[in-house]
Amino acid sequence: MSTRVLAYMLTGFMCAGSAVAVVALAGSPLAGAVLGVLVLAIPPSMLVLAVARKFTNRDGQDLQAKPTGPQLPGSKMFLALAALGVAGIAMIISSTALRNEGGLAAVGGWLIILAFACLTIVPVAGIIFLRIAPTLPVAVRSLTGPRRRLYRGMLRSLDGRLEGAAEALVAYEKDYPDDNRAPGVRSAVLVRQHRYEDALLQAEGAVDIRRTPEALITKAQCLALLGAYEEALAEAQVAFAMKPDLFAASHIPGAALVELRLLDEAISLLEGERRNRRTAASLFTLAEAYRLRGSKADSIKAYEQTVKLMPLNIIFRIVPNEGLWACALAKLGNLDKAEKRATATLRADPTDLLGLHARALIEMRRGDRDQLEEYLRRLLNVRPASAVEALIDPDFTPLLAEKRFRELLAWALGAQRQARERVLARSNSPA
Repeated sequence: MSTRVLAYMLTGFMCAGSAVAVVALAGSPLAGAVLGVLVLAIPPSMLVLAVARKFTNRDGQDLQAKPTGPQLPGSKMFLALAALGVAGIAMIISSTALRNEGGLAAVGGWLIILAFACLTIVPVAGIIFLRIAPTLPVAVRSLTGPRRRLYRGMLRSLDGRLEGAAEALVAYEKDYPDDNRAPGVRSAVLVRQHRYEDALLQAEGAVDIRRTPEALITKAQCLALLGAYEEALAEAQVAFAMKPDLFAASHIPGAALVELRLLDEAISLLEGERRNRRTAASLFTLAEAYRLRGSKADSIKAYEQTVKLMPLNIIFRIVPNEGLWACALAKLGNLDKAEKRATATLRADPTDLLGLHARALIEMRRGDRDQLEEYLRRLLNVRPASAVEALIDPDFTPLLAEKRFRELLAWALGAQRQARERVLARSNSPA
């Protein structure tokens, strides 16, 4: 029995029950009798659906005799509805007044209408709230107040309107040159535009104005994107020393440690993060550390956790798109799903690093080396360090038996070295 069939059955049951309940509440004897049957049918029907849902996976394929995974959330909902039906029957049996037609219609009708509302109105309201809540405080502040341009820039950045965000932030900086948040957000905007050296300049400006942990972690991210992993790690460590609970940032030093192949340190850092503060990015970085260390079971677990956390991270704008989702799915071998996510990401931004990396992973798994070369070249054009990271990865090293991939790695290493040298030269130059 597929998930879709279960959904149709439940929807039909609740719609029919609600319609009969409305008529019954209006005083129809026939509807009251039908409603009685529906109320009595709730517990066994929901129990059957709960059992069927428990033994059905998300793709609608029946599992073997015993499910190896945890019970799926849908079965709990059906069990709750079964309990609701039992409660209604208990109310009817326990009261003489409720056993007559009107009482039965009233109790059963309200039970079914309440259940239907819980399954429709409440989830819809929740979805709307989740879409609005993440940006609501910023949106409100962007409407009025002396610093509205700052929040307007933040809001536009979150919505992907990068040019508009930059304009608002530049205007704000003219009025408030001592506020380091504007160059910090401008740095994030430039990162989204893949202008990493310009982003680093803005991050350094933010640090010069005020040495806050947020400014330092922004600078660390820019350094890492330019391949300066040692320097990025140093800045990130200072940031976390100043603010140990810095949110949604542990993947930055974690990724630097992974690229430096300090895997035990990376695992210690990321495993030490409180579970309620983990993000999809930190879990994916943890999975990479485990994979490179050879801990396959731990890496699979972390990739699966990444996939589970991605929807919420997207809703709350912690990640900008589905590129990381695609990478995690590709690592788990779910190539069709990974391709769908990667395609959506690259349709919105053809230069997205994670989208390109996901496609490279997919083509590597499928054995299409011509397509793989194309995506690696596109990675090289956007960020040389990403091409280096891919080609020195154990999953990709068999490619180096071919001359074209060795040449690609040499070009990527050269471009990465030049970018790092420019960064270090500017850092060492007198102010």
